[in-house]
Amino acid sequence: MEVTWFNAFLLSSFLKVPPSILASVVISYSDWKSLWWMMSVFAMLYSSLILVGQMSARGFFAYSSMGSTCWMILGAAISKEIFFFYFFTYSVMVMMMMMICKKWDIKNISGFMNISKKDGWVFACSSFSVAGIPPFAGFMPKLLICFSAILSGSAVLLLVVIGYIIASVISVAGYMDISEFFYLCSYF
Repeated sequence: MEVTWFNAFLLSSFLKVPPSILASVVISYSDWKSLWWMMSVFAMLYSSLILVGQMSARGFFAYSSMGSTCWMILGAAISKEIFFFYFFTYSVMVMMMMMICKKWDIKNISGFMNISKKDGWVFACSSFSVAGIPPFAGFMPKLLICFSAILSGSAVLLLVVIGYIIASVISVAGYMDISEFFYLCSYF
């Protein structure tokens, strides 16, 4: 049974809220706080590395969603306002990306050969926003999360932020692959 794009959107956005908040509470009140945060960094790094070689559109979104969940957990552990700011920005961008995939019936990366240039631009800008590349909308929430974590004075959160930034840079390669594929195919 194949997951529809609408169900994939629900899984990668609204259904993440309760587990993200619960995980942030468990981490905040745990005696094993450092271990939980390091596991989060490893999950982020793992999802970023797998994302880079992903050829399936749904697989791409799944691993991208896994990395974004780590950002949401960190945001929820710091501040509800920052969490919801990140969540709203992320959800809007993912919704636009998935609407384009649904419209053009994209199953794998080669499906981007057939989309219009306008939809390609929207998809590329949305994916760069999810990746947190400046000056796109997704950069600001990630920057707020990083600054808030650093200003908390916790050495563990500083290491977590460094790990997340490294993983995000790796993820950008995956987002660039898709955008590059679209633009190379649209000109030939």
